[in-house]
Formats: sequence, structure tokens, C-alpha cells
Amino acid sequence: MCFFRKKKNNQASIDDSDQKYDFKKLRRDLETEYTVQGQLTTGGYGYSMGIKARKASNEELLKMAKEMNFKLEKYSK
Repeated sequence: MCFFRKKKNNQASIDDSDQKYDFKKLRRDLETEYTVQGQLTTGGYGYSMGIKARKASNEELLKMAKEMNFKLEKYSK
């Protein structure tokens, strides 16, 4: 846990790597994917991960997308 964060949640620092992805679309797709998983298989875990995706920073979204094997080329600007 980091007590001295410069920016919270969706306000992550913007650099060149952040500019090449559409994070709104990625966030929406991750929320949808986790919600569907929660309803069909994992229950509360999928629901909680959907909430986590809603509040995640851009870096966390990329990490979650890689764990879910999303094709990041789809979200390139």
C-alpha cells in the first residue's frame, strides 16, 4: 500500500505509453468481461474485479488486460 501517491485512481501520470491506448474503451470492456464472469462462473470474485477495473489506474488496466489475454492492438489510438 502506498501512502504517498501523487495522483489517485484514474488520474495516473500521463506519458507517451499512456497516449497510445483508448483507456475508456479498455476499462469498459474489462468491466463487462468481469461482470459476465461473475454472473456465469466466479460469483463475487468477478463482481469485485469489475469494481477494481472501474477504479484502476491506466497502468493497472494494462496489467489486468494482459492477465485476461486481451489484444491490446484493438485499443490502440
